[in-house]
Amino acid sequence: EADAAVWENDRMYEITGQPRDRGTLSAREFLETVVEPDDTERLRDALNAAVTASQDLHATFRIRTLQGDTPRVLEISGRFLPHVSGHGRVLVGTMADVTSRVSAEEALRHADRRKDVFLATLAHELRNPLVPIVNAAHLLRQTGLSRSQLDWLQGLVERHATHLTHLIDELLDLSRITTGKVTDRKSTRLNSSH
Repeated sequence: EADAAVWENDRMYEITGQPRDRGTLSAREFLETVVEPDDTERLRDALNAAVTASQDLHATFRIRTLQGDTPRVLEISGRFLPHVSGHGRVLVGTMADVTSRVSAEEALRHADRRKDVFLATLAHELRNPLVPIVNAAHLLRQTGLSRSQLDWLQGLVERHATHLTHLIDELLDLSRITTGKVTDRKSTRLNSSH
């Protein structure tokens, strides 16, 4: 059963914060004292499936160090092999602290979500001034419009086209900022006037 696994190298003690004088931990002790409670059942199921089916184990889970530090994310890979005594099985594998990688992946997912929200907002903001411009274009096809109606349509198109131009200019400025291609327009103007 999964309880036969032990974790006994210097890195394990460092990762878990377990004192060396406590000795090695069985899988059951590891699950009960180190693994975050929300991940315990999932990891127990993975360990039991690996030992029962003699298949490779690969799992990612959170732990709480014995010193109470910030939770860490660990990744374990291994396989249960027959114990040298001939009784039971022992897990042979690796365990790595992947907290930084998982945090970076989450930051990328968050940035991707923010980008999606930004693009949806941008599409909405760009569409708003286009609707009246398109409507005005349809109205201009009509014959018999008075001078005041034509002037009103022209003003409407100019206002919304100007608004659209400002939005696009702001988007281009944002693009320059995020790609590091910002130039100081004031100093450029001063230099060109001399």
